Amino acid sequence: MQRMTPRFDAMRPTLYPPYRDRAAWQALPGAARWQAAGQAALRDAAAVPQLPLSLWLQFTQNGDRARWEHAYFARRRTLCALAMAEAVTGDGSYLPAIADAAWAICEESAWQLPAHNSYIRDTPQLPLPDVTRPIVDLFAAETGALLATVYGLLGAALDEYAPGLAARLQHEVERRILTPYRTEHFWWMGRDDEPMCNWTPWCTQNVLLAAAQCAPVEALPAYVGQAAYSLDCFLKDYGPDGCCSEGAQYYRHAALTMFNALDLLCKIAPGVFDDIWAEPKIKNMAEYIVNMHIAGPYYLNFADCSPLAGARGVREYLFGKRVGSLPLMTLAAHDWAETLRTPDPDRLHHPDDSEGINLFYHLQTALAEQEVTAFALRASPAAPGDVWYPSVGILVCRRGAYALGAKAGSNADSHNHNDVGSVTLYKNGAPLLIDVGVETYSKKTFSPQRYEIWTMQSGW
Repeated sequence: MQRMTPRFDAMRPTLYPPYRDRAAWQALPGAARWQAAGQAALRDAAAVPQLPLSLWLQFTQNGDRARWEHAYFARRRTLCALAMAEAVTGDGSYLPAIADAAWAICEESAWQLPAHNSYIRDTPQLPLPDVTRPIVDLFAAETGALLATVYGLLGAALDEYAPGLAARLQHEVERRILTPYRTEHFWWMGRDDEPMCNWTPWCTQNVLLAAAQCAPVEALPAYVGQAAYSLDCFLKDYGPDGCCSEGAQYYRHAALTMFNALDLLCKIAPGVFDDIWAEPKIKNMAEYIVNMHIAGPYYLNFADCSPLAGARGVREYLFGKRVGSLPLMTLAAHDWAETLRTPDPDRLHHPDDSEGINLFYHLQTALAEQEVTAFALRASPAAPGDVWYPSVGILVCRRGAYALGAKAGSNADSHNHNDVGSVTLYKNGAPLLIDVGVETYSKKTFSPQRYEIWTMQSGW
């Protein structure tokens, strides 16, 4: 990939069946499940917390970021559930609630989180957002992708209910995401040798989703050129072994969002990037999560990660399919089948409050579910062996009932907990010697006082 815009005939990719194709939507095996989730969202919509200024200011006043984020994510999670229910039913009954939720998001003063309200990397956050200069952070980009997908999927139907609403959605995505992406430089976009992290593929994936559905087709090459450069900047910080220095819980926000970003590039620019899937490093990045898996919901955890790193699912299956990894496809398919059988009320499979806010992920899941569940019936999981990741200094050994993870390398990794020298041990798939992981993020977590937090100190 390269920074210059490659020459190609741009295409607006087909990401899902048109809303009017009722046969395609009603044939989905999970349609009843999506409808039930939409009904629950309808009942709960009025109880979604508001986002007053006082809640935003709590981050500045006392470092609390959780209350704003919980309300912010709940609003977006509700919109996703409503949109999926409308897609599978097609009866229009969810459109008023979808319109209300989308309008409320359009009316927000800012889409970035209070904890991300700065223009320069690793500098103090500004007390209030500048509404004339939007910041594209992780969740502004997620919001842009969400509204763009609502626009692409349901725009015409929403316009029948509220004429002009589709244009408002497109305008807000352009104003808050696409224009800043073209005219500003955000650190996660990459520049020379500056180190990147999960922000780079995560934001890039969502900007591409926004552009693919809301930007003019003739403008797409410019987005492709910048996205390709950003992904190169991200990939340079991975060793050939594909190890994620940020830990297993960040895999879904790092390598897995990179997969979707690359897949979108292949759809927008046919034939330009197809060779990337044959790169050994990309396959190693895909299979990292298989090597970190212990049993059931448990993973070896380092850095800002819980041992409950979330169940694998359809996206991981599709990544494994792209790179030809049967181990990843098998783990993902079996995890997905287990999640369908026994939904986990304790959120073992949803470690982040931001889970469930990306409508495109829901669409991927719905459209590939039949293939994934069929694969799970015929694929037998194989136990992973020992692995040594020299790029990060992580050793995984398995002997009989025991599985051990040890961290050497450096404490300069992103999200580090002074992990060098730490050892984690499992017996019969259950924790024996543990790393306690990370507390709920606060202002202190990513500040000069980070290592005053006891979970970050090697003495613990």
